[in-house]
Amino acid sequence: MSVVSDRGHIELDRQAESIIVGQRHRRDPGNLTPLVDSLKRVGLLQPITITPEGHLICGFRRLEAAKALQWRTVRVWVRSGLSDELTRLLAERDENTTHKPLAPVEAARLYEELRTLVEEDAERRKKATQFGAKSDKTAGQPGHAESARPAADPLGAARRRAAELVTGKASYNRLEQILAMERIAADPRLSPAVRDLAETELDAIRNGAPVDPGYQRVKAAQRAAASPPPADHGDIGDL
Repeated sequence: MSVVSDRGHIELDRQAESIIVGQRHRRDPGNLTPLVDSLKRVGLLQPITITPEGHLICGFRRLEAAKALQWRTVRVWVRSGLSDELTRLLAERDENTTHKPLAPVEAARLYEELRTLVEEDAERRKKATQFGAKSDKTAGQPGHAESARPAADPLGAARRRAAELVTGKASYNRLEQILAMERIAADPRLSPAVRDLAETELDAIRNGAPVDPGYQRVKAAQRAAASPPPADHGDIGDL
């Protein structure tokens, strides 16, 4: 039995062995004992996410734990709303984080691409949900309106989701700071001194310097350059 979700996916049961893991996922799932014990106690609380063709998007360790328990079927989310580009970027993320952590500037650029695609995916699902709500006679029933309600902070949600996909953490401030410095360094409307400082700080970050201090210096220089010079009232002795 399948369930069409208002979140942009279909939820159904699928043969565990039929899910295509592919080369981009880790081959060593690590210690699965706590996860296996959890599945024994409470079952699979979060379904495994796959593409319509059966390729694994996320949930490798959950899948391996289910196989360790010899489960023949697992609950999955089939995400048909994800674009091919987002799937490609997720694959790139997995490939990079499996072998070598991304450098901060590399992570920021991948985050920016993912953030844009997550925003687009969320907008498509929002429009589809709104369209369905207009023609759904059950829209006023308990639970329906809540599920159709858009997120209070869609941009923040997209940023958190993109940051999680890249770094495993919901915090996106450092990534946004790097992107802001790259925009400043490339902005021809700004003074050469400010742009040069932004590029210098980015080079320092590439060499291991922390992000926030450099970002604060660049923003302070940008504010100082944008401030009008103090008015010249002449020599006070002339008054």
